[in-house]
Formats: sequence, structure tokens, C-alpha cells
Amino acid sequence: MTTVLRNPLAIGRVTVGAPGRGHLLAEGEQASLLEAASHRRRDVVIMLLALRAGVDAREQSRMNVGHVCSGGSEVANFVIIPGRRGVLDPELPVGAVPISEGVRRDLGSLVEATKARCRHGEGRFGKDVSEDGVSVCHVCRLPLDLNRAPLLLNRSGGRLSERQIQKLFVQARDRAGLGSDHTFGSLVRTYEARVRALVLRAVRDEL
Repeated sequence: MTTVLRNPLAIGRVTVGAPGRGHLLAEGEQASLLEAASHRRRDVVIMLLALRAGVDAREQSRMNVGHVCSGGSEVANFVIIPGRRGVLDPELPVGAVPISEGVRRDLGSLVEATKARCRHGEGRFGKDVSEDGVSVCHVCRLPLDLNRAPLLLNRSGGRLSERQIQKLFVQARDRAGLGSDHTFGSLVRTYEARVRALVLRAVRDEL
């Protein structure tokens, strides 16, 4: 995959060579956090989107199924981050960040679970139209066009808020025995530090 730098010193929000701020998670700490979140598929996805794609809590709260499914119901090999304008690959949409096969599988499982919530507008229950004109299932209240449904759902079937995502992280962090100096931002900075290291290594190899 070819990396295109619109700014020669930056990749998205990652400034090459800039020192990381705050606490980063070591490999063992990342594994402990993912294990602590493993009781719920959604929570694992939250941690992975931050650790493996650099998606912060606010961005995650804005993501829909369509941001991970490209042109249908199958999860793509990238995620589109709402509000991002950077380009990592000219063949990908604006705001897209490549993801590993492992992250793709977890996202696929989450999307399948969303699909399985109900028959979604079929049968005698039918559909309604929301205040903003979107056709929604009468039972689960999700959009009939699944790509417009929130990626991360709360217990009542609504969109997880940024604050709720932060709270889920704190719960997983405490179960993992990590210190309170680790914040959700630490996950994103861990990803950014890894990207910086990969870019600098590639630059050295070209010299």
C-alpha cells in the first residue's frame, strides 16, 4: 500500500518525529486491557479502534455501520473516521484508515450481532419514519438501511455517547489493573507512536 503524505511532516493527526505526550501502553498492558474487555464484543471493538486505528472516543461515538462496511454489508479493510480529512492511501476514501485482518474480524462480528437484533422491518411490525425522515424498524428503532445505524450501541439500542465510551474504558482499565494515569487518549497516542516508529523506520530504509 502506498502512503501519500499531504503534509510531509504528518500522517493524519500524527506528526512524524514529535515526542509522544502522556502514558503509552506497553504490549503487555494492551493485552491485559483487551482481555478485560473481552466479555463484550462491542467493548473489544472500542479498544481496538483506539489502539489499532487511532480513533478517539468522540470519533467512535459518531461512527455508523457504513463507516466500516464498504458498498454493502461486508466489513472493509479500512474504517472511515468521521471528520478526518487526511489521506493515507490515494485508493481509499478521505478519512479512511487501514485496519488489520484481526480488527476486521471483530468489526464483522459486531456488525453481524447488530443485524441479528431483530427481523428489522419484516413481518407485521413494519417500519416507521423518524423525525429526521429516516425509515426505522418499528421494533428495534434502528434504520432499515443498516449502514446508517450506529456502530456502537448502548443497552437500550441507542448510540453510545462519548462519555459512555470513556466510562467503558475506565471499567476495562480497572479490571485490567492499569493505573489511572492511563486514559482513553493513551490508547490513541499508543497507536500514533507505533505509526511514527513505522514511518521513521521506512524513511531510514530509504536513505
